[in-house]
Amino acid sequence: MKVSKEQNTQNRNALIDAASKLFQAQGFAATGVAQISEEAGLTQGAFYAHFKSKTLLIQAACQKAFSTCHGAWTAMKGTQANDLQTIIDSYVTPVHVDDPAEGCPMAAYASEIKSQDEPVKDTFTEGLQNMVGILNELLAKDFSDEAARRNALFFMSSMVGSVALARATKSTDPALAAEIITATRESLLAVANAGAS
Repeated sequence: MKVSKEQNTQNRNALIDAASKLFQAQGFAATGVAQISEEAGLTQGAFYAHFKSKTLLIQAACQKAFSTCHGAWTAMKGTQANDLQTIIDSYVTPVHVDDPAEGCPMAAYASEIKSQDEPVKDTFTEGLQNMVGILNELLAKDFSDEAARRNALFFMSSMVGSVALARATKSTDPALAAEIITATRESLLAVANAGAS
């Protein structure tokens, strides 16, 4: 039976959604086509009807994850008195540490991207630049252009790194993982509030 165009689109999106969550939770290498297809409720044949390779799906999943994250950050602007604080409060948290599948692709993918094909690396780099752009825009209200860019890169690196390190240490030293998140969050908020004052 021929699949309708609408169903075809739904199937493709289901594969991307499933892959995005599984890749972020388990990593690229540990996640197979069979698992992705099963999670999406489809067959492996359906998978290959949409993606000729796993690499193409990784790229699509990376794009989706960054788009979701970018949309979330954009939606936060104007909801509180300090937009930068709102982003920090949502990102540098134990909840984010505990939920990589629904979290930020930067913290989930950073250590794996270097082993991927160039199109995936390009997608990650573009997504990172867009996220840094949001921080840069917020910081530019209180800092010079040069300082805003420098601080945006610092904030992003600190946020992503803290979540990644907390995830890496939580099972062996939960207290250290919690300390990493608390220390990073407090330090970033101090900079954010100093700039806004």
